[in-house]
Amino acid sequence: MINHDVIIIGAGLAGLTAAYNLAKEEVDVKVFDRLPKSGILDHPCGCMVSPVPNSITFKNSSEGILYKEVDFLFTEDMILEYPGKMEFIMPNGCKFGMAIENPQDEQIFQIDKEKVLIELAERAEREGAQLEYGTNVSKLLIEKGQVKGILASGQQVRSHLVLSGEGLSRRFSYQAGLFDSDPEAYIFSYAVHLLDLHLKKEEIGQIGYFGENLVQIPKSSVIFHSYGDDKALILISVLLDEYKWFFDKSVEEYLLNAISKVPFLEEIYKRGKAYEKNACWMKIAKPKKLVDHGFIGMGDSVAPLGHSSNSIAMLMGKEAANTAIEALQTQDYSYSALKSYNKWLESDLFGGVEFEAKLIMTLLNFSDSDLNKICNAFEGINLEPFFIGSRWDIIKASLKLLFKKRILKNWKLIRQLF
Repeated sequence: MINHDVIIIGAGLAGLTAAYNLAKEEVDVKVFDRLPKSGILDHPCGCMVSPVPNSITFKNSSEGILYKEVDFLFTEDMILEYPGKMEFIMPNGCKFGMAIENPQDEQIFQIDKEKVLIELAERAEREGAQLEYGTNVSKLLIEKGQVKGILASGQQVRSHLVLSGEGLSRRFSYQAGLFDSDPEAYIFSYAVHLLDLHLKKEEIGQIGYFGENLVQIPKSSVIFHSYGDDKALILISVLLDEYKWFFDKSVEEYLLNAISKVPFLEEIYKRGKAYEKNACWMKIAKPKKLVDHGFIGMGDSVAPLGHSSNSIAMLMGKEAANTAIEALQTQDYSYSALKSYNKWLESDLFGGVEFEAKLIMTLLNFSDSDLNKICNAFEGINLEPFFIGSRWDIIKASLKLLFKKRILKNWKLIRQLF
């Protein structure tokens, strides 16, 4: 007996976008989420959104910014800030990164994710989607190699298709066979969230501090990320070979010790009020496919770094819904019927996520000496094209850099980044 046409695991950006697009076409869709209500974000997130040439486009309006591809309006009250700074600070104090002169003109902004998730949930329900919170999905129901539903709070719930927007855990993506090997590495992150900061304009943005000396743990970094002008998080990330914490002290002790060594972070930490702490594990692995018989993976559950961007997650949700609708129309839920969705694996969008993954992992693997050399090569150069530019922008910027002596001098190291 089929309980629903489509079951979605996870009421995040991808899952709720998929639910809305399915329900709009009168598909019987039900979303299950382990969290108690909509709008909860239980892991650290920078909440940034940005356009991608030829793929993700935004349109300004009097009410906010319309994400055209998924037909979602980020209203003015959902937009926290237009940050224009991303810096990487190395052990010797040298820094490099990108500075966007007019981020509002570039439509690069930071969202209030709680408000966005609540609106996504409400619009899905308005179209007829069923949302069930506080329910733990423990496993997929697989019969003769095909996903047939889920086990939720001990009860079997059956469907023609299961879409997973489960997020960072990736349990169901692995169970469905989308990955053919264990993760090559893990990133463990722990964050302290602060409020009542009253940040100055020059304090708004993202700053990453790298080097073993700072944290006293190999392959680690500390990141400051503002939320609007009154909130921020300070985050420690550690690259690990195994899925476990095996250092002498707690992760919070290492973070607080690092904060005390950086005057800016120490002042921010003392100025603000800690109101939340959370952590997450990211599994560094690229899937071999995004679908299998009766199953489609979306967003963080399949992205190369272990997480996708906010805008990519929403777009994947919409395209997963379109793929599911086509399968329902033909009543064919096989891999062959769903495999067109695998185009994401070779897309420029996934390529951008992989670039970010390689950059972060390489920086975490570098020795303090190599970090300083990289910074000396890039200091004073705005790397904006590499983060938000088109492919042509990146080519032009790369050609310009090739003629700089300090780039050529450190070329072997730089090649590892890009």
